Amino acid sequence: MRVWNYLKRIPGWFLTPWNIIALMLFVVMFLIRNSQLQPVTVELDPSLTGAQEKGDVQLEMKLYYSSLDAKRFEIETRNARLETDSLTTRASRTINEWLSGPSSKDSFSPFPSNLSGLDVQKPVVFARKDTVFVSVPRVWRSIQLGSNGELLLYCGLANSLLDLKDVKNVQFLEAGKRVETIGGHLSTLQPFTLKECRGG
Repeated sequence: MRVWNYLKRIPGWFLTPWNIIALMLFVVMFLIRNSQLQPVTVELDPSLTGAQEKGDVQLEMKLYYSSLDAKRFEIETRNARLETDSLTTRASRTINEWLSGPSSKDSFSPFPSNLSGLDVQKPVVFARKDTVFVSVPRVWRSIQLGSNGELLLYCGLANSLLDLKDVKNVQFLEAGKRVETIGGHLSTLQPFTLKECRGG
């Protein structure tokens, strides 16, 4: 009964066919936009290899790890198969591979091994247009690497994502929010691009 009383107060000019159609279009656009921004939690499974995976979509990844002298990046190329092809699934698979660590003895991952266990909350990944958002848990704030180590960590991960098709920006978030810095040295307010991480 109360709802009907409220509806009777709405001016007649507001309930024109054009306004109703515009409202319906707004609702449809809102639903479409939300469906494109569904986050994906990265499930870390280092034992899973491309040969064991099922799927028709081929994904080639270039993973950027630190050289042993911590002065440059060493690149590893890996392949995977995906059941669905979207920027979010490609990005989450790439992060999954990167977190599993390098296979070469000539490089190492700046990501602490004590944070790669199954009991640690994993990053949440979603994409919008040409930007990949990586929301890391607050525990990443406790990683003490120094300025160079932090650069190798975040740019190593960002470079791996920037090599994916259609990715131009990588925005790091902390627990879903944009923050000034996560580790204390590197600014995470703005997205990472090729210019910041490769000087190009």
